[in-house]
Amino acid sequence: GGDPGNTATLGEVMGKGFSAAGIVDAVETVTRVYRGLRAAGEPFIDTYRRVGAAPFKEALYDAR
Repeated sequence: GGDPGNTATLGEVMGKGFSAAGIVDAVETVTRVYRGLRAAGEPFIDTYRRVGAAPFKEALYDAR
């Protein structure tokens, strides 16, 4: 959820970390959720701000 632009914000801890072996799956999960929720051409940060962390956390941690 971080943003390096003029509206800079710090990212938040989503939950428990992932092992080196699990990080690729976690990134793919976040990407899949983002692609399913974004409006046409909407950057990740804008989607995250619009929908919040819940759908990402649910996808990441309910599947574990």
